[in-house]
Amino acid sequence: MYLRKHLGLLLALAVSHTTQALAQEQPVYLVLPAKEGHDLVRVERKKKTDTVPVGDNVLYGVAKGKLAVIGDIGDKSVLQIYNQAGKKVEFRLNLALTPIRFTSGPKEEIVFSPKADKLYFIGLETKDKEFAGFSLNELNLENQKIARHLLPKGIAAPCLTRVPGGVGVYDVIGARSLQTFSFATEKFTEVSTEPDEKRGGKGVAQKIFVPQAGLISVARDGTIERVLDEKLKKPVENFLPSQQGIVTRTMPAQQDGSNILVLGARPSEDDPIKKLMIFDLVQGKSIWNKRLPFGAETFSATSDTQTFFLIDEDRPALVQFDKAKDQFTRLLEIQAQPIAQNVAIILVPE
Repeated sequence: MYLRKHLGLLLALAVSHTTQALAQEQPVYLVLPAKEGHDLVRVERKKKTDTVPVGDNVLYGVAKGKLAVIGDIGDKSVLQIYNQAGKKVEFRLNLALTPIRFTSGPKEEIVFSPKADKLYFIGLETKDKEFAGFSLNELNLENQKIARHLLPKGIAAPCLTRVPGGVGVYDVIGARSLQTFSFATEKFTEVSTEPDEKRGGKGVAQKIFVPQAGLISVARDGTIERVLDEKLKKPVENFLPSQQGIVTRTMPAQQDGSNILVLGARPSEDDPIKKLMIFDLVQGKSIWNKRLPFGAETFSATSDTQTFFLIDEDRPALVQFDKAKDQFTRLLEIQAQPIAQNVAIILVPE
């Protein structure tokens, strides 16, 4: 009886150890503050396996097997493309222009073309050393040439979003329209996204294109609105219920064949993320939420929303959440400071 009892305990411990050892099934990339600027850190099996200095004012974007990062290193803006399979930087280029950033902390503001042979990001235009507007910069990775596509005047704070066949530019504080840039024609088309004046004043946090749903606008106060159909042509009068909290992170995903949004919400502007939510765009309601046992600075989720990665702000660490098991696992303790609005979690599609 004694032997059987302790043998059972040993087996349970072994299973627990194996489960934790296999908890992280894919590489996770962190942008963390360093002594000088920021580092891009690759985490596998609960260990740092690579570190690349990426500087300050970090922008990033992903494609299949690739991660592009632009940061200020010294007095230059430097683009680096990290190859996930090769575990190395395969491309590095000093940019002779100024990428634009409007918010603190690392941001996903780089878009790859479908063939991953071009990059798109917003740049600052100057004339006689004076501000002259903004441009969508198109970098050809094969010949390293940059084409500047000027944005219309009146855009105060442009941000990027992916749209079918191109890239969309929206203004988070100014003109309420979407500028769509076609990869095929290399021209802009303007689409009014908010014809109803009632839609003003909420403050846009993010605009995201979701297949079969259209263009979704998420306001800072958590209001979710479907503002264009999936062809980006017909304004849709469809106001979805407001979520509670201040939305600070939004991700499109799929669950059981349905297109959904994954949201992170803070009780107030000064609080960390306290709740994760999944919002079904067809049903027009929240279908899952999880109150966190700690305050999270940011998060990311796998495309099937079964695994979440979070930064614990209370006791800084990379934490994995298994939704099916409702289980949190601390993967890596983080010593870097400060982490508030200064970190990012990046998942690269295989």
